[in-house]
Amino acid sequence: MTTRRTGTPLHRLLHALWRVGAARDVGATCRQLARESSALTGADGVAVYLWSGDRGPVCAHTRGVSASSDRAMRHSMRKLVAGVRGRLPRPRIIADATAQHRWPDLAEAARREGWRTVALFPLVFERRVAGVLALFHRAARSYRPAERQALEAIAHHAALSLSSAQLVQQSRQRADELQQMYDRLHEAYRHLQAFHDVGVELVASLDVHRVLQTVARYAAELTGSDAGGVFEFDPAAGTLRVSAGYRASPAFEEGILQARVTLGQGAIGQAALDGRPVQIPDVEAEPDYPFHPLVRAEGFRAILAVPMLARGELLGGVVVWRRTPGPFPPEQVQLLEALAQQSAAAIRNARLYAALEKAYDDTLEALTAALDVRDRDTEGHSRRVAALALAIGRELGLPHEQLQALYRGGLLHDIGKIGIPDRILHKPGPLDEEEWAVMRRHPRLGFKVLDGVEFLLAGSEVVLYHHERYDGKGYPMGLRGDAIPLVARVFAVADAYDAMTSPRPYRAPMDSRSAIEEIVRNAGSQFDPQVVRAFLRVVGAPGSGSNGAHPLSTPAP
Repeated sequence: MTTRRTGTPLHRLLHALWRVGAARDVGATCRQLARESSALTGADGVAVYLWSGDRGPVCAHTRGVSASSDRAMRHSMRKLVAGVRGRLPRPRIIADATAQHRWPDLAEAARREGWRTVALFPLVFERRVAGVLALFHRAARSYRPAERQALEAIAHHAALSLSSAQLVQQSRQRADELQQMYDRLHEAYRHLQAFHDVGVELVASLDVHRVLQTVARYAAELTGSDAGGVFEFDPAAGTLRVSAGYRASPAFEEGILQARVTLGQGAIGQAALDGRPVQIPDVEAEPDYPFHPLVRAEGFRAILAVPMLARGELLGGVVVWRRTPGPFPPEQVQLLEALAQQSAAAIRNARLYAALEKAYDDTLEALTAALDVRDRDTEGHSRRVAALALAIGRELGLPHEQLQALYRGGLLHDIGKIGIPDRILHKPGPLDEEEWAVMRRHPRLGFKVLDGVEFLLAGSEVVLYHHERYDGKGYPMGLRGDAIPLVARVFAVADAYDAMTSPRPYRAPMDSRSAIEEIVRNAGSQFDPQVVRAFLRVVGAPGSGSNGAHPLSTPAP
């Protein structure tokens, strides 16, 4: 039995009210209410029930009351709170609970637990029932009016504290919900922004290699993975090969490349075969995984792979690897699927564009071959000088568009010579002044031939300006320095070098060293010094000649 506290009744009541009101949350308020009411009344047991909407009374705290009586007490609490229709429930003191006929559940519990007197005090604040305080005595116990008033005051004060604590708790819960909602919205915004950025990059680039690198990077970043990779499908071989990687070591990429993944092999092979995402939460749990040694060497544990499909055609797949085991969340799987779908369309467009570009270049090479038939003395010159100009442009770090202009303009730089009479074009000796005047027309004639051909507009600068000099003494416009388009300045060096090292009917070819010295001697007068320096790096590097591949097929270093 709890010992009653000393002091006057008023003193004890004031202290009890203060301690109940000082509690900061619902749980603390219920515990303090039980402690103070038990101390004031010497109750053998105490329980605090809170009203929870449709659920009714819910036990919040008990002392000296077994859990087996919970159902009977909750039923009794409902009856008490129901009270008289239209009125708030009043405190109820049941002198002998074992003989209570109106509440048989309570009587049964009282007999089982050995209770005699049960006191029920509703916790009411602003005409709203917050709960019920129940006090249990094993011996008969009468409550004097002063005690009832004190307990009613404590119950009212507890109801006020509970209401305040519940409001605070609800506010905190709402704040937590709002924070979680904000976090989700922020994450969604981040993903949308990333998709916008990747979409802009994919649409802006028609270079397949750059598109694949972009996809590999965003795949890893969007899913928070340690590495990402893109595999391309080779329909002829029926295999997948690594085309781009992000944060994966060269040894890992090379190992996968040598393996040549077949359909159904590993996570990416299975995803490509089934046309759906495949994930492996922990590679260590799958000893039969075909690339186990490679994955283990990198420390990867979890793998997620999704196929890249465009209009039902398998283009390849996207894979991400993590060093932390565990399944990928559904939202990350959906993100990677969306990225793969967006990427498949971009890759398909880039491939179609590359095919179209190759068709254009094949047409130009055929036209160049036709021009060579007319001028046997310079046969192969256009191809050689276009390839050399392209190498110099790459050394200068020119963008793809300017490299393309160099190559296409280089192939067609002498197309204007179709308007030059054969007697001048094929003259075995030096040209006189009048003949040179006619020959100097070929840049303008060539420019007119290309005028209106949209995909050759950039290359037409090479055709028109490739005989301009850096000191302004060239033709046809007499432009000087940076006023000459950069692609024409680059081409002028390549053109001069090939012309000097090629045989002509009226002279023998120079050796390469002499031609290089001549170009160096004319840097700053005939040629742009910056371009000459890049030319020297190109011709001085081992293996700088053509390897037989399409000049635009290899990305710039």
